[in-house]
This record gives sequence, structure tokens and C-alpha cells, in this order.
Amino acid sequence: MLQQLASYFAKDATFGILFRKLLLVLVLQVVSRLLLFVFNPSVFPDIGSGELLQYLLIGVRFDLVPLGYANALYVLLFILPFAFIRERRTQRILNVLFLVSNLIFLAPNMIDVGYFPYTMRRMDVSIFAFIGTGNDVWHLLPRFMADFWYLLLIWLFFGWLLWFANKRWQVAQTFSKPNYVRVIAAVLVTAFLMLTAMRGGWQRRPISPLHAAAYVPAKHIPLVSNSSLSILISVVVKQLTHQTYFESLEEAERVFSPLKKYDRRDSLGIPLAAKKQNVVLIILEGFSVEHIGALNGLKPESGFTPFLDSLIGQSLCFTGFANGKRSIEGIPAITASLPAWMPNDFITSSYAENSIDGLASVLKNEGYQTTFYHGGENGTLDFDVFAKSAGYETYIGKNEYPNPADFDGYWGIWDEPFLQFSAQKMNASQQPFFATIFTLTSHHPYRIPSAYQNKFPKGPIEVQQCIAYSDYALRRFFETAKKTDWFAQTLFVITADHTSVAHDAFYQSSIGQHRVPILFYHPDGSLKGRPQMLVQHTDIMPSVIDYLHIAKPFVAFGNSVFDSTAMRFGMYYANGMWHFQNDNYFLMWDGEKTNALFDLRVDSLLKRNIISTPPKELPLLEKRVKSIVQGYSTRMLDNKLNVR
Repeated sequence: MLQQLASYFAKDATFGILFRKLLLVLVLQVVSRLLLFVFNPSVFPDIGSGELLQYLLIGVRFDLVPLGYANALYVLLFILPFAFIRERRTQRILNVLFLVSNLIFLAPNMIDVGYFPYTMRRMDVSIFAFIGTGNDVWHLLPRFMADFWYLLLIWLFFGWLLWFANKRWQVAQTFSKPNYVRVIAAVLVTAFLMLTAMRGGWQRRPISPLHAAAYVPAKHIPLVSNSSLSILISVVVKQLTHQTYFESLEEAERVFSPLKKYDRRDSLGIPLAAKKQNVVLIILEGFSVEHIGALNGLKPESGFTPFLDSLIGQSLCFTGFANGKRSIEGIPAITASLPAWMPNDFITSSYAENSIDGLASVLKNEGYQTTFYHGGENGTLDFDVFAKSAGYETYIGKNEYPNPADFDGYWGIWDEPFLQFSAQKMNASQQPFFATIFTLTSHHPYRIPSAYQNKFPKGPIEVQQCIAYSDYALRRFFETAKKTDWFAQTLFVITADHTSVAHDAFYQSSIGQHRVPILFYHPDGSLKGRPQMLVQHTDIMPSVIDYLHIAKPFVAFGNSVFDSTAMRFGMYYANGMWHFQNDNYFLMWDGEKTNALFDLRVDSLLKRNIISTPPKELPLLEKRVKSIVQGYSTRMLDNKLNVR
């Protein structure tokens, strides 16, 4: 029977054509993965040709899933044993279906060839939230297409190949009565093969990008996975589930508790402020530590941030840890100590309606006037909506800016004029106030105002000229602020929303790509030093509350930098795993086991995975991760992100 069936598949034109066309699609999926490596070799260093070939072959299993979903309807209609299916009109409709559906499923892979270096992970369903929030994508689309024209050309070439296959491989128009027993058997076999492809095999659960960890090092998972698969998984898989690593939430939070309440303390030897200080939180777009001379041992004149370098010398400064790689992840982590330790970001997730304890809401209850300033279009990534939920009374964006001529043509208002505008607005604010300013010029497509062309140094990567311009804009902001009556009574907190593209090998690693500055500056000079302490974005909110001596409970997934007894760690979620760092180790944990472990004391580039010979500290590290994940998921699912 099997021999007869195999013979039927080989001789029947319908199934032969179907096999060739699907094989072509699979080859294009593999090629798109190869392009991710070819166009981004610095992101995947030390991968030899033999290893790359192995990854491409392993990745075929992950490519089968989008292939199955893209072609399920086409295959079902194509193999129906009816005369009308063979008609020319029906075949044209099927050819269009084959062409369009496969081009759609190939597109995310091609987009990620250009987009991946900025996020360091395959895209997921949140990309549609980005498209649906604000008008930025429509302003940027022409520029993206201009910058990455070659990817569009390759994608169109893929489309031509699929069109050519439709034209070359056509079934006969004649129809004769088939052997229905053999046809039914062939249909059942085809259906079985398609279902197998759509599941990625017949393991207990359908395949996900995380399954790649069984075959390749965790840092190379994106090179084996598939962007369309990541999107599909993020659509159908529930973001969070109640974890039971510990018997109860209370037990889990004995290890790490996000429920905070600070009494006045001075554990770093730094005097804490009087209660009614103004607070200005400045979030600089893409200001990686790599670009900041004072944090890299460079002389200020040879770097790109001479003003920030000078300010660091007068501040309590940390080489910080970003909890995400995108602005939509960084803003909640910084302003509300709410990281995206789940497959999707908080703002576009189903949990966005939860009540939260944002820094703005805590300070508003203390009598502060709270404002969020962002030069982007109102509605960009729903930052204005999130700001309201986090307690900001006012959101000031591009719509409120008085001079449309300062629009950069893509994201919003140039940094220098918008920072000056923000300083003027603060000058009219009632004290005490809490203001958050989020800059934007140092973002792709990396343009600066024409008046400043050739004024700032250009480094080996495009973003660095924009970094230098934004640093100049920051200098101008402080020059203006110093002339106001509120400056002397203000705590300034400066950080970056996330890192940008990297040049140095360390800053391309899983750790280096999350290195951002975090500094606390007060004009009275009371905050100074460079403690060698691991500080992350989520530590900013509790640090400010502790500094202001607000002794009321709140929820935060970080710790005050002024509390030397707190557990210090950095953590982010990417590619199906939690990435956790303490002073000595960096581990990647998939929810059940540790997939990779690195000793940072001797391996800062994460080249030697020691999980096969783990140190005695591993059980404690895993206990801490489990505690954090259980507390985070439980509070997110049960809407316990604030103190009621």
C-alpha cells in the first residue's frame, strides 16, 4: 500500500507540482535566515561555515511552521479531486493565493534582517501594536524603504520566483475520473504532513522558538528561529501563567519582594533629601554606555558626550542595566519599575488595564505636579495613554509644541528646541513638580538639524553623530535650567531608554547590549561617586522614593540604590528566556531549567557556557529567578501591581 501511495505521489502531476512549489517556499525561508547572518555578521561573531550550515539545517524545522500556516488553505483547495479545480480561472485564483500568502509570511524574516540589530530578537505580535499606535510608522516607512532598499528588492525577487513557479508548474486542464480510494489516501497523507509542519513535529506541545535551545547556544536562537513563527507564537500563546515554584506568593516574595516601604536610611554614606525636592527624569534615546566616554575610560574630547561626561563627574553614577531593548519596554521599567519580563511589552499587553504604582502616581499623592514631555507625535506607542495610567497629570508632545518648523520629518521635534521648550514649561510649573523628558533625535534614521551639519564628531556607526547632538541639546537644557529658581531644589535622574546599535564586541554581547548610564545629580553636590553596584532601570523609581523619604508602601520590581542591603541584579526577557545577572554570573533560564550559565569574572564576552559543570551558586541563582518570575507573573495576572 505504501509503495502504491508513493508511486501515486510521484506520477500524479497535481502532487508533484505541489511538492515542488512548497519546496521552493522552504528554500526561500532558509535563504531569508541566511541573509540575517550575511547582513549582520557582527551580531553573530565566531560562527564558522560548518556551524552556520548546521544552524540552517536545524532551522528547517522551524521554517515548516509558517510554511504550513501560509499554505494550508492553498493545499486543501489544490488537491480537491473536482473538475472545477482544474479550470483555468480557479487555478489563477489559487496561484494568487499561493503568491500573496507566502510573500506575507516571508516578509517578517526580511524585515528582521534590517530590524534585528536594534532589538536583538525576532519580532513578535507587538510589531502590529507599534503600527497601530500613532503615525510614526507612516512617516518612517519611506525612509526605512530607502535605507533597506536591498531587502525590499530581495523580497520582490522572492515574489518573482513564486510567480515564475506558478507559471512554470501548472496542472493539466483536462480532468478524468480519479481513483477515489487512492485520492482519499493521498489527501489524508497530505493533511497529516501539513499538520505535522504546522506543529513543527509531533512532540507534546507545538514547537516554539524556545525549542531551538535544545540544539544551539541560547544566544544563537534567533539564527535558528523564524520571525513569522515568533509572531504566530506570540498571538496564540498566553503571555503568563500562574507559577508554582514556591507554594505561595508570600513564600516566593521572601526571596525577592516587590512590595517596598522605605524608612529614612543612609547606607551609602550619602545624605538623603528633604521631602519636597523637584524631580526631573531625563530619558535619552539610545544612549548606550558604549557612546559615553566617562564610562569607557575615554577622554571627554575623544568621545561623543562631553557634557554628560562632565555631569557624571558631579553625580552618583552607575553603569546601569536596561530591562529591555525597545522604548516601549524601557519607559514602564524606568517610570513605574515595571519591566517586560514576559513575551510582550506591558503597554500593548492584555494586562495594561491593571492598576499600577508609577513614580508619578506616588509623587502626585505627595502633592507633586506631574508631567511627561515627549517630542514625538501624541499617541506614539501609546506613551500618552500609559503616562496617564502611571499617574502623570499632563502629557506634552508634538501636538502641544508651538513651532511645527522644528519637526524632524520622522519622529517628532528635534531634541534641542524641545528640551528648551520643556525647560520653559517647567519654569511655569508649580513646585514641587515631577517632570519626565524623553528625547528622540538619536534614533534611526539618525539625522540632525541641517544647521549643525559637520559640527559634531562622526564615529564608526551612524548613531554617534546624533548622540553628540543630543548631548549638546542636554547641555543647552542645563544652561537654561540653571537660570531658574527651581534648579537648586531639583534631583535630576538621567538614563537611556535602551541601547542602540553597537560597534564594540562587548556591547554586542547579551550583557553589553543592555548597558546604559544611570545617574543621580543634585546641584548642591551631595550626590557623587561611582559605586561598583549592579543597578537596573527598575531601581530608579524606588531610589527616588527612598531619596525623597516617602515612607509609604508601593510595588516596584527593583531596589533603591541607597539600600546597600538589597539584592542587586539585572534581568530581561528575550527569545523565550529570562536573562538574569548578578555580580558574578549571567544565566539564561527557560522557565524550567537553566540553558546557559557564564562566569562574568573570567568571561565577559559570554563565550564559555559552564552549565555542564555548574558552580555551587547555581541553585541559589535559580531560586532567585524563580522568586522574581513567580512574584511578577502572579501580581500581573491578579492585578496586584499597586498598593490599594
